[in-house]
Amino acid sequence: MGIGKVAEQESLADVLRVANPAATSAPPAGQPDELGELAKYAGAESDAAYVRLQLDGHNKLLAIQDEYIKSGKNPPHVGIAKLARGQIKEHIELLNTIKQQAKA
Repeated sequence: MGIGKVAEQESLADVLRVANPAATSAPPAGQPDELGELAKYAGAESDAAYVRLQLDGHNKLLAIQDEYIKSGKNPPHVGIAKLARGQIKEHIELLNTIKQQAKA
């Protein structure tokens, strides 16, 4: 992941922390062990598995944002979800481009 994308995620996390100081940054219990999954592969297979896991995670996150945008009751939080949704969709497009280029 590029430095710009890390900074983007850190900025969004800062906004979310300000919006909800009680929220934790710990991953939810029961999350899959993605690093363990990636350790099973090497080389191009590892790269493909990484992209696959990233796409899966981003698609799940997009669904969460879409649902919150429809049902959220807190206008500032809905606004944050809308901003996040745009970035998530951009990331999905980039990941799909990487996936297609790897097949070529």
